[in-house]
Amino acid sequence: MAFNGSSVRRIVLNVGANGYAQVVLLVSNFVAVPFYILNWGMATYGSWLSLTATIMTLFAMADAGIGPVSGNALVGAVAEGDDRKALRVLQTFWLTSTLAGIILVAAGALVLPFVPLARMLSLSGEHAQSVTVAAVALLAVVALSFQIGIAQAAMRAIGGYASGSAVQSSMSLVELAAICTTLSLGGGFLGVTAAMGICRLVCLVILIILRRRASADFSYGFRHAHLGTLRALMGDAGWFMVFPICNAAAMYATVPILNLIAGPVFVASFAIARTLARTLQQAVGVFSGATWPEITVQYIKKNMAALRTLFVAGGQFAVTVSVFAGVALFSISSWLFEIWLQGRHAPPPLLVGLLIIESALAASKSFSDTILMATNHHLTYAKVYLAAHVGFIGLGLFAGRSLGWVGFEIPLILLMATLLVTSSILAGRVVGLTYPAARHALFDIKPMLAYVTRLRDRVR
Repeated sequence: MAFNGSSVRRIVLNVGANGYAQVVLLVSNFVAVPFYILNWGMATYGSWLSLTATIMTLFAMADAGIGPVSGNALVGAVAEGDDRKALRVLQTFWLTSTLAGIILVAAGALVLPFVPLARMLSLSGEHAQSVTVAAVALLAVVALSFQIGIAQAAMRAIGGYASGSAVQSSMSLVELAAICTTLSLGGGFLGVTAAMGICRLVCLVILIILRRRASADFSYGFRHAHLGTLRALMGDAGWFMVFPICNAAAMYATVPILNLIAGPVFVASFAIARTLARTLQQAVGVFSGATWPEITVQYIKKNMAALRTLFVAGGQFAVTVSVFAGVALFSISSWLFEIWLQGRHAPPPLLVGLLIIESALAASKSFSDTILMATNHHLTYAKVYLAAHVGFIGLGLFAGRSLGWVGFEIPLILLMATLLVTSSILAGRVVGLTYPAARHALFDIKPMLAYVTRLRDRVR
């Protein structure tokens, strides 16, 4: 049995919400970067990126993988009609994440005053004086993000994924306006962090109100939290934790490493180029992320025909968009940078090209990754994910010492290629396809060429 009408409607709504979210993200990146550079300069902006990247790495570690696993469990419990189980999962999730947030902020407040952040980030003046307090405040923002994640998981479970995502995206626009205003008024690290925290607190309150209106019985608390439920969640979460940690290592931890290799000015240039390149992942993520709740529901119902349809159609879409959009993006990148940065600080074309290749490979595996994670078939993939990240990032560190940033970036491209092949094989097994069948379904070039031919004929 393929997807029914209600499933398609939910997916379409989710795609719309994700599309809006990605537009907001693109607008935020393209608007905020010139404000940061104009008011702080490239070097200070690069130091800020290194600081926030380090904090986001801690965010990934503190989550301990329980977030996505609890979200899957919530959606599954509601799909099965087991409201008591859903409430146990929600309250166990809430209590665990709240305690993790409190511990994270408290540990930061105790330890960070003794860490020479200003010297490590090459800061001076006002930014050097406020960087420790700003770092602790960023940890508090991370704790708030935990709570927003819980609220979004609850909204997803009760069928409110689209509305919850729309609220969070709209508040991101408000946060962008608050940050730009703070920068224009001469605000430093602490001022920007405060603007972020206030906006996310408002977002959390709105999400809680929406969730209570949709389901008053689906509430926070700890009365129904259960140690056995936590143990069951952590059984899957242990290896689920690999993904956010490794993604943080590839996305965020590379920033301070590049800061050591090439300096803060290059870090800012690298971040600008990566912002452009990641539009490929964001474009495909609009569709793959929208299918996550429905994949969980269909897997619970053992509707493998629907999952195979999604695997093949979604995979072909991801590969096609990644290849053709990647070529188009590189061809217009210099023009975009000319407009975006007003002819100043444009990243080198080689850097842009390598980052686009890396992003295209990552985007191509989006649907396969989603199937593995939404069905909790992530154990083998997590082991490969961890080994590949350790091996290739380690190779990048070694090569970067002699070859500079190019030696560091090329192993990251090899990393994404390895993960693309592994994810496709494992997701194919989940939906009942052998490796040759899965490979043919995803990478057969004939459907791609036929689609391009039809598109060309329509344009003519």
